[in-house]
Amino acid sequence: MVRQSSDDNGVDMIAPRKEDVMGKEFKTIELAEEYYMSYAKGIGFSVRKDKLVRNSEGKVCRRRWCCSKEGLRNEKFNDRSDRIRPPKAITRENCSAHFWVGYEKKRDVYVFTNFEPHHNHQLVIPLESPYLRCNRVIRKSDLAQAVGMRRALFRTCQTYEYMMDQCGGYLNVGFQIKDLYNKLDASRREILLDGDTEAALCYLKAKGAMDPEFFCTFSVDEENRFGNLFWRDFTSLLDYIAYGDVLIFDSMYKTNVYDKPLVLFVSLNNYRSTVMFGCTLLQDETFETYKWLLETFMASMKDKKPISILTDGDEAMRKAIDDVFPMSNHRLCLWHVSRNAQNNLKDDELLRNFQACIWEPFALDEFEKKWEVLRERTSTPKQMVGNDV
Repeated sequence: MVRQSSDDNGVDMIAPRKEDVMGKEFKTIELAEEYYMSYAKGIGFSVRKDKLVRNSEGKVCRRRWCCSKEGLRNEKFNDRSDRIRPPKAITRENCSAHFWVGYEKKRDVYVFTNFEPHHNHQLVIPLESPYLRCNRVIRKSDLAQAVGMRRALFRTCQTYEYMMDQCGGYLNVGFQIKDLYNKLDASRREILLDGDTEAALCYLKAKGAMDPEFFCTFSVDEENRFGNLFWRDFTSLLDYIAYGDVLIFDSMYKTNVYDKPLVLFVSLNNYRSTVMFGCTLLQDETFETYKWLLETFMASMKDKKPISILTDGDEAMRKAIDDVFPMSNHRLCLWHVSRNAQNNLKDDELLRNFQACIWEPFALDEFEKKWEVLRERTSTPKQMVGNDV
């Protein structure tokens, strides 16, 4: 591997002096970063982005890059008493190497302002330099090729080997195989507003064209990734108006290829048949997401609030229901109650009596008597065998 010895202006990239870099100009901040990255790769250290200053117009007016070993780890992270895992290896060595550029408004260029080339640690050899973190970058073209090969049923390791052959060796690929695995996994989880998402939205739009009362809404995050999707048709609205006094809120945990929780709003009609009020795909299961979902559901149902709501024991869901439906009765469904009893009650007779109270059709007074007996049995400790103390 031949190391770059000088840039276009003849500046020594292996061991430049401050005088060599003084006054150097860059048209954009990206070119300044590319220059320092190239220099760092040439001598063998990793770069970390540091301070950034913007003016009142939001334009970057000062930027600092430093060695990845700059600074020291805060001692409070080493002396934590609640630590479960051992601390990670210390990589900071208080290195002072850095590179500053500033913006000159009159000439509309970025100019070098300060440069410290000296390091207090050993640098890596040229063969190891491509494996430094700042030098491992997966380009969009590489990602597109990897995604295409995955759709053609190529394994990720086979894709990486093919890219290595194309580039002429591992050093020329520009990233490691674990970087490709991570990037492909991240791209799989991101549902951008194209592809499958666009097809789904087109389908729902066509449903809305045929059904004037069809309701559909979705959200995106700050990176334009698909967030939440809710929809219901006119039949669901009529069913909710007739049978919406009891609402069953059921979350099916990530049973789709995109790992997005599917939530169904359902209940029973007069024939004890299941009726569906709406469906949604969620980006996560936090309080804010559930609150958005419940408020969206209410807006689609003409603000008709349910009398009772049955859910599982999710804490974020419970808080969202209390916030949006403070006057509704929130209860856990019998299936989840029964499952929790099986996991926590170790006494077989006590479990059978508990299951009987849940499932058998007792009269009110008879149920209260049996329930009181259960409470006494669970609250009274077992008598000690042998002499009483």
